[in-house]
This record gives sequence, C-alpha cells and structure tokens, in this order.
Amino acid sequence: MLFGNVNQFSFGEAAFMDVDAISGNNVIVVYRDWDNLSFGTAKIGTFSNDKITFGDSVVFSASNTFLPKIKTVNDSVFLVVYRDMGQSGKGVIVKGTMVNNSIVFGPSLPFSCAMISSTSLIMMESISFIIAYKDNGNNGFGTIRSGNLEEGNILLGQEYVFNEATSYENVLLRLSDTTFLVSYRDAGNGEAGTIKAGEIINGIVVFSEAAVFSPSPAWDISQANIGPARFMVSCSTDNQTGESVLGNYENGGLYFSDPFVFSDTVITATSTTIINDSIAVVSFSDGLNNGAGTTILAKINSGGIIFGDPVVFKPEGSFTLSETVLSDSTFLLVFRDGGNEFSGSAIIGKVQFDPITGIVYFPGNIDGLVFPNPANDHFYVEGRDISKVELMNLNGRKILSSKITAEKTRFGLSGLEKGIYMVKISSKGKTEIRKLVVE
Repeated sequence: MLFGNVNQFSFGEAAFMDVDAISGNNVIVVYRDWDNLSFGTAKIGTFSNDKITFGDSVVFSASNTFLPKIKTVNDSVFLVVYRDMGQSGKGVIVKGTMVNNSIVFGPSLPFSCAMISSTSLIMMESISFIIAYKDNGNNGFGTIRSGNLEEGNILLGQEYVFNEATSYENVLLRLSDTTFLVSYRDAGNGEAGTIKAGEIINGIVVFSEAAVFSPSPAWDISQANIGPARFMVSCSTDNQTGESVLGNYENGGLYFSDPFVFSDTVITATSTTIINDSIAVVSFSDGLNNGAGTTILAKINSGGIIFGDPVVFKPEGSFTLSETVLSDSTFLLVFRDGGNEFSGSAIIGKVQFDPITGIVYFPGNIDGLVFPNPANDHFYVEGRDISKVELMNLNGRKILSSKITAEKTRFGLSGLEKGIYMVKISSKGKTEIRKLVVE
C-alpha cells in the first residue's frame, strides 16, 4: 500500500470533517472551520494519481457547526446534514450544487425539533435520503428521518424511533434502493454494538429486530457494504482492541461472524471502506502510538477476514478520520492533522494488486524466502524468526498450517490442484502474504 503527500484543505484548526466523491476526479469535503468562527465549510478537491488540490472555501452554515456529514446525490448535487448551534443545536440539512468547479448552497432546513448528535446520512433511490441521529429532545433515542429531493427542493418525510434508549454513533449503510442498516452503541443494553435493518415498504420504514455484533461496548463504529446483503463492521471495543465482523442480512434477520482483531492496542476514529468485493481498507488513530494515522488492508473471503500489517500514513497523529473510494485501487483519507496544528488534511492511498492474478500485496518486511516458485510437489520457506506458515487458496480457505522451529522448512504439495495460492508468513507479530504458483 502506497500513500502520496499530505495536502491541507484548511490552514487553521478544523474538526468533524467528512468527504464524498462527486464527479469525474472531484471530491467534496465538509468540516467545522475553527479558524473562521467554527462555521460549517465546504471545499472541492481535485485529484490526479496520488495528488489532490483544493479550491476556495464556501460557508454553508454561518454559525457554530458540529458533526457535518455529506452524501452526493449525482454528479453535481450533494446534501449536508449538521448540528446548528445558531438554531439551538437542531439538526439541519442543506443542498449544495457544484457549478463550474464552484459550490452554491440552497436554503437550509431543520429536520429536528431539538438538539441532536451522532448524525449520519445516506442516499437511497436517486432522490430519497435517510438521516439518523440521537434525539436529545427525546431522551437521546435513536431516530431516523426520511426525505426526498423533488424538483431540487428538500422535502422531509416521517420521523421514526429505531431504539427507545440513548443511542450513540448511529451509522447508516445503504444495502439496496429500499434496504439500509443502522449501527449504534445501545445504552439500553450495556452500550453493546448493535444493528437494525430498515426496509422501506410502500413508503413506510419497517425495522428488523436488533442484533448485537459486539457484546462489549462499541466505539467509533464504521461499516461498508460488500454486496446487497453482506457487509463489514469495524469498531473500537471496551476490550481496548480494534475488531471487525462480517455480517449478512437474510430473510429479515441479521447474522454475524466471530470478530477478527485488526489492532490489539487502543484505537479511535475507525473508518472502513470497501475497495472491491474482496478487499477492504480499515483506517484508525493508534492511541498507543501518539495517535498515528494508520491503515490496514483486509482480504475478505467466505472464511472470514485476513488482515495485513498496519501502515502508518501520519506518524504525528490523525483524528476524525473519513474516507472515500476514488477508483478500483485508490482511496482518499481526510483527517485532523496532529502534526500541523490540527488543520484539515487529506492523503491519497493506493492498494497494490498483482496485475495478472488480482492478488493484493500485503505490506510487510519479513526476511523470508518462498521457493521454488513456481512449485511442483513441494516448496520451502526459509528465514530467521519465522514462527508460522499457512497455505491458503484464493478464497482464503486454509489448506495447511504449521508452526516453524527451523530456519528452513519443507512443505509438501501432493494432491494439490494446479493454480495460484497464498502463503501467509508470521514473524515477530507481523504477517505477510506471498503468492505461490503450483504447476
């Protein structure tokens, strides 16, 4: 995994940044501009290869603004929701339009009657949207509100309570035109990480039963969809680890895998992005490493998740992470830059694939050899401090696993079909994936 240079989009302190791709090679970033009276602010970013440049700032909220979230509607239109302290902390939505590489905002519209927090926003069908939030005017209950864009105007729909207890995080995920998920930390159930599915039936939202994906209190929840019924959820747990689970929504029920640990240290600000149906990127702030901005690759298969080694993209600290996919191999991270007076910054990451097999290169610096390659009836793994070797097929199914006690170990391949396999090498707490061709 490779990263470009860090580029600033604010030159003073910024917070609560969010980003979404819009048209061609453009993105829109929204944030609270501490250097300008904490106004809600937006900028267009234009990217090429591993570089991104930002245009002029445009204010969408001339008051103290919290928790802005953005979602694009089409190639030129996007929506922003936020908490407006100029309106007693009410939730507000506004439409933005990109015109000739500039931004024009329409009138803002409150969507709540009282102060809100923990906001999220998704688009459903082409003009429909869902907002999720913690309704502080109603005991902090988890709440959603639907709406539509009709002839360019925002029309708010019905309000629904999805959890009659204080709900934190409230992260939305679109599965299809009519189905979505909402993940939250449920104060009514020991702050367990919880998900409900919502189905839009004849214009009415119907919720599934709640399903717990993390019995331990879940913080900094993020999620991404792998397909119309499969998804991945990541969070920081009260066990002080970073964990991901795979989930399925089938026949009205939610089902989860066992958790897969991607960090055994205290983390915050998780962000999960699906690059394709088998590769994800999980980013976070490493609490035991000065808050270093860190990203880790995950290979998703029928058997679960295989994580690579963490890659640090900002050693001085990154906070309030958000990311969006730019192409089938690149993504953009925006964050609060601890190495530059907490200004708003962005960086482009690129996932490296084998151009022939499509296997992702997991980063690592393990001193070890896998030979011969191609192999016939056997192969060797040689190197110091190697503790374990696993052979897997391209679906991630484990074929063999062995603890290593010698510097050179022979592995038999008798009865194995010809093809491409993955060799997972473990050494000193690190892992690395190597490609092995069996002829």
